[in-house]
Amino acid sequence: MGLTAKILGRCRVLVVSFTGASVYGLRLVAAGQDHTVTLPDIGAVRSHVGKSPLILVACGYGVISKAVTADLEAKITAQGGEFLWRRDRNALCFVRRAQLEPFADLQPLAVTCAVSPDDAHKVAAECYAQHVNLRNLLKPSPLASLLASRVQLPILAALLLALAVNAAVLPGVNGRWQTAQTEKEALEKQIGKADDASKSRAKALAEWGRALPRSYAWLCDRAASTLPEGVTLSSLSVQPLLKAIEDGRTPMFSEREMVISGHTPRSESVSEYTAALSGLKISRQVKLSAVEYDREKGRYNFRINIEL
Repeated sequence: MGLTAKILGRCRVLVVSFTGASVYGLRLVAAGQDHTVTLPDIGAVRSHVGKSPLILVACGYGVISKAVTADLEAKITAQGGEFLWRRDRNALCFVRRAQLEPFADLQPLAVTCAVSPDDAHKVAAECYAQHVNLRNLLKPSPLASLLASRVQLPILAALLLALAVNAAVLPGVNGRWQTAQTEKEALEKQIGKADDASKSRAKALAEWGRALPRSYAWLCDRAASTLPEGVTLSSLSVQPLLKAIEDGRTPMFSEREMVISGHTPRSESVSEYTAALSGLKISRQVKLSAVEYDREKGRYNFRINIEL
């Protein structure tokens, strides 16, 4: 309990020397010092002690010391509400509590008794050691009240300092938090859009495959099997995309359609190929959608659209 003792500060010992039931002398001694102050009354004690811890030691008239016997100890301890008592080795020292009532307003840390004023210092030290402990600190007691009054100001100062730091730091923290929240929400929206786009593409690709009457490889193989001599294919697209894939948009393709592009030096070959595709019976309609003569290369470029 060294920290508690440091917080409480130097203890004062008030020696009350009774010469009658209500007649007494008051001497105030600081623990660990020989300097003694004689005081005229209880009011003077208050002004000298202030908030320092106080041990009251009663001695003289009314304080009785007897050899300890089992019967005496049982009798005195059984009447704890009437007697204040202290055991010192083979002696039992006790005094009636009513005799000490005038000093109750001083709210001493502890009250004890001694046979002689010369023993007051020793008895006060023993009493201080007994009362300044964790058990008394954790329950309603003069020690707890005194310690609370000592730490109120430091705790209040610490709380005020914490509030000041909080007031200075919090706006910046809140600003950064709001910025982080905004960035987080924007990122979540981007992730959500990307996820939706991925799902749309996956759905479109699944629909692209389901829309074909036959497999992609079978259709391409059949289209190439009827190719006349001298005709070269430059592209063969099954359900081609209508426009480039864009982020956040569902892919669009020409459903149930095959587009064939190529070139040949003979115009008759284009007609022959168109007729051969019509005879495959894999389509509802075969249409020669474009044919153009390239003078520089001396060949005919064509495009055929087939509705599957």
